Amino acid sequence: MDVRPEPTIIVELVIKNAKADDRVFYTNHETAKERKKALQKLIKAQKKKRGKGDGKGPDHSEDFEHDSWVTKPGELVAFRCQNYFKLFVDYDTHVCPPVPGAPRNPFDWDGLQEAELGPDGYEVRGIAVRDQRVFAQMFYKFTAYIEGVSTPLDPDGICGSGDI
Repeated sequence: MDVRPEPTIIVELVIKNAKADDRVFYTNHETAKERKKALQKLIKAQKKKRGKGDGKGPDHSEDFEHDSWVTKPGELVAFRCQNYFKLFVDYDTHVCPPVPGAPRNPFDWDGLQEAELGPDGYEVRGIAVRDQRVFAQMFYKFTAYIEGVSTPLDPDGICGSGDI
């Protein structure tokens, strides 16, 4: 019997025609759009304060049609795929420069994470840390290296404020 806690956010890595995409689900029935809308004032303020990103990729932080994973402190996030994968999470410099001293990712991992086979396929789990520096950094990006897919998947995430 699987007694692992239920994640709040599920990032499903989907493969179609040897190309990867992601779908974001919230098990508490929230949506990425709702969470992004609630953070718009803070997102705009952070971008104004920190300046423009590196221009090397898209900035989806204010795009309500782009489903980012938006964490709150202590939430469990599960990245899932039917194929084996490795996951790396780091600053999203496409949005704006990183905050000096902020953790490299919101899950307090070191380096590349290897997916483990579970009841729902391969999975990497992380709990969003309760660290004000994560919320100051706010913008993160993950890269998924998926077996059978030649181009890594590279979506974004946002760490929303909450009670720490």
